[in-house]
Amino acid sequence: MARHRGFWPSEKSGKVALWFAVGAFLLWVILPMITGAFRESVPVTDTWVMPFIGVVGVAIAAAVNLFTYVVKRQRSALNLTAMSLTVCFTVFSAVFLIGEGLAGV
Repeated sequence: MARHRGFWPSEKSGKVALWFAVGAFLLWVILPMITGAFRESVPVTDTWVMPFIGVVGVAIAAAVNLFTYVVKRQRSALNLTAMSLTVCFTVFSAVFLIGEGLAGV
């Protein structure tokens, strides 16, 4: 269990959660590049596939960050920031994706 509340995470689980958050947000940078490069020549760049992959990636990062916060009690400033960003972005992007699906976009 984490003993102190500093800026950097004190345990390996906190560092892993940070890497998941960084990877999830990098995924949202890389996916539009892939879509732009391949356009309609590859079926993976379909209109709903890439955002779905992004939402799943951020949801996994949010789950890891919540697990680290609740179970491992990692309370560093970077972990709290990563947790709040990933959870908020997961909710926003999931609602946005569902809304686009319902609208037929």
